[in-house]
Amino acid sequence: SATPGGILDQAIDAEDAQHSDIMRLDHIEGYHELSAKTKAFFSTAVTKWDADFFVKVDDDVHVNIGTLATILARHRSKPRIYIGCMKS
Repeated sequence: SATPGGILDQAIDAEDAQHSDIMRLDHIEGYHELSAKTKAFFSTAVTKWDADFFVKVDDDVHVNIGTLATILARHRSKPRIYIGCMKS
């Protein structure tokens, strides 16, 4: 965050301690690095968690959980699917 160790970081740490559902990547931030960040996320996520679905969002994105659940339910029977934009 803009203020390392600040109240936002503390809230994120508390969320992660309670649910173990947040991943912080060691990566280079920048527009031209978005594909690498997405790849790093998925590579790390599949080794860290056993899950039916993985969702990657940035901290400035609002996720409509109801819509997301509906979309994921339609694709539950597919063994591998990527939904989104991955530019190279």
